[in-house]
Amino acid sequence: MKGKAVYILVLVIVLAVGASAWLTRDQQAFKPQADMPVAHQVFTNEQAHKLVIMPATIQINRDYNQRGSVQIRNDNDKPVTLRVMCQSPDDLTCVLFNSNEAVLKNTEPQRLAAGLTQKLTLLIHANRAKKRVHRIPIVAQVLDSNGQWQIAAHTFVTVKIALAPLQLKAQWIEPHTSFDKARLSKTLRITNQGLDIPDFSITYTQQVDTQGNILMNQGALHGKVHLNPIMQRAVFLSHSSIDIDVSPMLTPQFLELGGSLYLHGQGQYIQVPYFATVALKQNIYPTHNTQTTVAHSRGDFCLAKPMTSYVFPLVTKPNRTVEHQADENATHAWVLVELQSQMMWTQDKPVTMTVYFNDQSLGQITRRLLAGRFLFEVPFKQLHGNQVAGLSPQFNSVRLEFQATDQNVSQFSSSVSLYIKHDYQQQYLVAPSDKAAKQLTVNVASELPTNKSGLWVIENRWELPESVNAGDQLDAVFELFNTRESSSAAGKLMARIGDKIVGQANFDVLKPFEKRQVKIQLSIPKGISKDAPVKLAVNVNEVEDVKQ
Repeated sequence: MKGKAVYILVLVIVLAVGASAWLTRDQQAFKPQADMPVAHQVFTNEQAHKLVIMPATIQINRDYNQRGSVQIRNDNDKPVTLRVMCQSPDDLTCVLFNSNEAVLKNTEPQRLAAGLTQKLTLLIHANRAKKRVHRIPIVAQVLDSNGQWQIAAHTFVTVKIALAPLQLKAQWIEPHTSFDKARLSKTLRITNQGLDIPDFSITYTQQVDTQGNILMNQGALHGKVHLNPIMQRAVFLSHSSIDIDVSPMLTPQFLELGGSLYLHGQGQYIQVPYFATVALKQNIYPTHNTQTTVAHSRGDFCLAKPMTSYVFPLVTKPNRTVEHQADENATHAWVLVELQSQMMWTQDKPVTMTVYFNDQSLGQITRRLLAGRFLFEVPFKQLHGNQVAGLSPQFNSVRLEFQATDQNVSQFSSSVSLYIKHDYQQQYLVAPSDKAAKQLTVNVASELPTNKSGLWVIENRWELPESVNAGDQLDAVFELFNTRESSSAAGKLMARIGDKIVGQANFDVLKPFEKRQVKIQLSIPKGISKDAPVKLAVNVNEVEDVKQ
């Protein structure tokens, strides 16, 4: 009997030692699992540290910068050194902040006095949320007497995400100018009548991929309709409007085109019918000009991972013939990246942004506060031209790749623009005759970014009225772009028809990479009429460097 008692005692000791070893191993290797119960759990290690994480439920919107509270109580009779971490699901970005709005990092321990409760802020970017309910693992560790981190408590915070209805008003606005009418262009004005939309996109299909991501390069109208700007995961504020220029890719064989555009947001979509046709007694004619081709793409994102990549699609309009490919008729091509901070976290180490054009690197920018305008020249051989007389449009893309050494929750609104300056460009227009089509063509020459001034006229808006006489005044608007990286400039914009100056206007200080519209009142000279094509040259003169 005595031997049996000894045997039982030894067995109990062995089991106790084994259980202790298993618990120690389990604490060191702990990784929160999705099937763990939503309740606080208290672990007591050999130093008897006790922490309690209060379980919580947070109600948020499906948007950026959503916040809730997490509380931790120290039930020990002495202070503890602790660190608290959270784990982000694939479709959320989660970060813990302390009372000073500083991001809690694994390398920055916190001190919590005995009996006190610390309130932390759980910041969540839920702009990409695909589920209505999430459970966010929260883990607290304490520093033991041996300088080792031990798990002291863990729990799940339940996050309930409210999905707002997609309340959009879509309205087609017919073109006002003869040139836009000849392009069959019209404006799609979209008004957000509901709450802010964090991920607004316009696509050619209602389909999404297996991960719930929208598809930007599929659908019946893809490759047949040009949208400017392209909207992809952009923030669309409540009670604001966006105007999208929509025009078909015209070819000599074009007759009509019908289909639908899809407005996506909040995991929902709205279908907008689209139709374009060549009217009776109208045909498509080739014209030539030297205008700048401009394509814009807009979107919002946050730097949620150490390596983050975002792709912005851009379309080069199919205006070229076989004899005039993109790398032959383009004199300059540039990509302008504009980053505007919506929520900036000042980090300890810089972020590196690498800009790729059609998968070829254009350059890098490394800064701690990554916001501003950045201009990159594009080698001609990287431009995607059209293979056969504009019948097979090729698409360009800009990829922004960010590399950060620290966790980052900065949110940016971004705009990526492609500018291509041509010495020859063929463009198809709809008109009653070849002569009428050519009369619609506007040629605008301007100084280029590579010359001394670094100022570039990139877009213009003007046309002759139906009835015009010598001496008539005509308002024209031109967009001026300062391509200098580090210097501002002021000067004068001058317009000429032939050798005659027909208008001029001073412009105030343009900061580096700043764009601005400049209005000039043109005085029409003799011999100008709707029957004689006008070639208007706009140049920058009297440039003055400005020190900021």
